[in-house]
Amino acid sequence: LLALELLGSTLYLSLCYPFDNSFLCIHFLSDIFKILDELLLQYYLKNNRHL
Repeated sequence: LLALELLGSTLYLSLCYPFDNSFLCIHFLSDIFKILDELLLQYYLKNNRHL
């Protein structure tokens, strides 16, 4: 999960820093992280069902 946060901050710096639309960018990134959380949850549930 730390890797995801690093990826997120790298994305933030590369996408948002050159422009002055940080609000839009934060919105965009939070949507991406919601999707990632959903995927991680699905993956976790699927793998733990077999235990």
